[in-house]
Amino acid sequence: METLVTIPFSFNIAFAVALVPGIAGYIAVGRWGQARRRVEFSILVTILIGLPCMAVMGIFAGPILKLLFPNASSGETLLALSSIGIIFVVLIQTLTGALQGLRKVAVPVAALGIGTVIKLILNVILIRKIGINGAVISSIASYAVSFLICFAALKRYMKIRFKISKFVLKPAAATAGMCVCGFSIYQRLMTDLNLGGNISFILSLLIGIIIYILLIILMKVLSREEILAFPNGEKLYKVFLRLGIYSER
Repeated sequence: METLVTIPFSFNIAFAVALVPGIAGYIAVGRWGQARRRVEFSILVTILIGLPCMAVMGIFAGPILKLLFPNASSGETLLALSSIGIIFVVLIQTLTGALQGLRKVAVPVAALGIGTVIKLILNVILIRKIGINGAVISSIASYAVSFLICFAALKRYMKIRFKISKFVLKPAAATAGMCVCGFSIYQRLMTDLNLGGNISFILSLLIGIIIYILLIILMKVLSREEILAFPNGEKLYKVFLRLGIYSER
């Protein structure tokens, strides 16, 4: 269960690791604007990775367990609940990299320490009342608190700009569209075409990913500069220009 929840952590680690020398280098030469844009871009990409992973594991908890652990008799509810913590885990990872680049190493350490204390306290209270689900809720709460501390510190030291529409609303809308379409396709494949559960899940997941990427592009979540920051970003942007998605400006 823990392995599944930490899969997005592996995808996101490249951004977090690259942040440390990148930010430190910009700050060393006084280029705070570029350092800030680098952090904002990394946070955005982290959200674009974390949100769909959280949603897929929450909605398709049953099919995922049947695919990877066919002999498991339970755990669907636990996995669905655990998935909520994914977005906080990957964001903490990215924020930690940014704070380390700013030489504020003590902040993430303190944030994780406070989060651990909260988790221990909630474990004592919740496990007695609701069992193992209480431990999951405690973990989510500790991740959320650690994230808030790191994010508040980063805004204070770097004054990053966090536009709700760009960083929250549009990624959430794209994730919702992916989930609605993916789950509908999954049900149709299962009922109308009588495909097996594993095949239906894999096909619906692949189609859902394509829909998610298309929605991110159509809603222009990424700016021209952010697209160019990706490998082969210039070629990708030229394709978008030909399709009329972006303008020359």
